[in-house]
Amino acid sequence: MLLQRVSFYVLLVLVTIAFVAVVLPFYLAIFWAVVLAIIFFPLHARIEARLGGRGNLAAALSLY
Repeated sequence: MLLQRVSFYVLLVLVTIAFVAVVLPFYLAIFWAVVLAIIFFPLHARIEARLGGRGNLAAALSLY
């Protein structure tokens, strides 16, 4: 049982390191995407409310 637990944690650490290595070059782009999503969500919500809950149409109109 102890070997399985240690193996799991070692594998978890290795997968986490690999994930960070893949995401690290895109960190700045991901950061700005999150910032812009937070800033523009109220605009999207207002457009969606005016369109009667049509989220896809509101998302399309938010782009223009």
